[in-house]
Amino acid sequence: MSAVFDALWNTLHNDIPATDLSELDDHPEAQTLFESIEDLTSRVFDAAQTLRRSDEAEVLSADGDLVVRFTPETLAEFVGMRVVRPFLDKAIADNALVRMTEASERVVQLLPLLVGVQLPPPAEYYLNRVGLLYVWGYDIEIFTMARSVLEFGLQSRMTDEQVRDLAGTKDRYVVLKDRIKAAHKGRLLSEEMAKRADDIREAANDILHKAPKPGSSIEGPLDLITALRDVLTVLFTV
Repeated sequence: MSAVFDALWNTLHNDIPATDLSELDDHPEAQTLFESIEDLTSRVFDAAQTLRRSDEAEVLSADGDLVVRFTPETLAEFVGMRVVRPFLDKAIADNALVRMTEASERVVQLLPLLVGVQLPPPAEYYLNRVGLLYVWGYDIEIFTMARSVLEFGLQSRMTDEQVRDLAGTKDRYVVLKDRIKAAHKGRLLSEEMAKRADDIREAANDILHKAPKPGSSIEGPLDLITALRDVLTVLFTV
């Protein structure tokens, strides 16, 4: 394989015209690689010259600098090229190592919060899914998932009709705030736990709507997981 790349290197650095690939005749892999580089480069250059969308790329102006944005098909060609792939593989591996290191640190932070928690299988499964999002650094997604898990827990303990009766919502659509209110009135949640549940709801709303003034007292993902654990534990032990 080294002979293939040596031949390609000599061709690129000895002023041989792009159409003269005779030096590569004995190395078909290098010839194919050279032709693909030449073809792709030519198409990108054409797109840059016209400064408009082409089949391969779009040239944009960002603060006076030219930026080439490739289509997915062209990016796929890059990824498949023998010159590009080793660098891509290394970048992916480096990123994976960083994520693994961060994940191991987060596991240490998370375990004390979840060890010994006794919940019914569905609730335990979903709480663990929230924990998994934290381990892998999905700190925004945690909030929306936690809100969904809370709603699932409340739905498991009280029907919509019961919620309407206790929350006084009549025939309108039941929302999470109604479920929390009904759970408090139905003695499934204490006033303190109802406030914790509402904090989870508000925290998700703050994230989704990018609230300039957060309405929740929850300070971060670990605080959120703690609140969710506490509410679910009470909800399923009453």
